[in-house]
Amino acid sequence: YAHIYNYEGGGVSFNSGVSCRLVDGDRGTMTAEQVAAAINPPDFYHSPLTTL
Repeated sequence: YAHIYNYEGGGVSFNSGVSCRLVDGDRGTMTAEQVAAAINPPDFYHSPLTTL
């Protein structure tokens, strides 16, 4: 996994108020199905709404 994801995630949350989610891909390329599977259900209030 990327250094930025493993070790710098707190900076993203602190500076921008967002969180990141890792989507597996091949050399940085991901399919629409992989992205769709990573979207949080909108009615599940324990997780944030997914935006891009």
